[in-house]
Amino acid sequence: MSDNRKTLKIKKHTKRVKHNKKFPTRIRLYSTPRVAQKMAYKYLGKTAKLYPANNPEKKYKIFDHKNNKWINFGQMGYEDYTKHKDKNRRKNYLTRTKFMRGDWKNNKYSANNLSRNILW
Repeated sequence: MSDNRKTLKIKKHTKRVKHNKKFPTRIRLYSTPRVAQKMAYKYLGKTAKLYPANNPEKKYKIFDHKNNKWINFGQMGYEDYTKHKDKNRRKNYLTRTKFMRGDWKNNKYSANNLSRNILW
């Protein structure tokens, strides 16, 4: 008796992690771009788009449409809350940056405000 049954190929279902290829590994060592983008949407609206910073000392950049300029933020070399999820470190960072000089509280696109609201 000949067997004319089609052989079924069973694919292994593996959990695949999607990495956004536009964010280099040097950023992913210290931050989670997917979480940061989600927080940017929450803070600035659905039109907010994060990009890797051109400045090697910063993690991200975002475009300020009001002032027509790019804002770099997030110190490279230090993990932020999107990566480490340590509530005590988050509290310390927010306390430390709360007393910075300047008019950053009234400017949504100041580097300090962006770091506090998107990365921490």
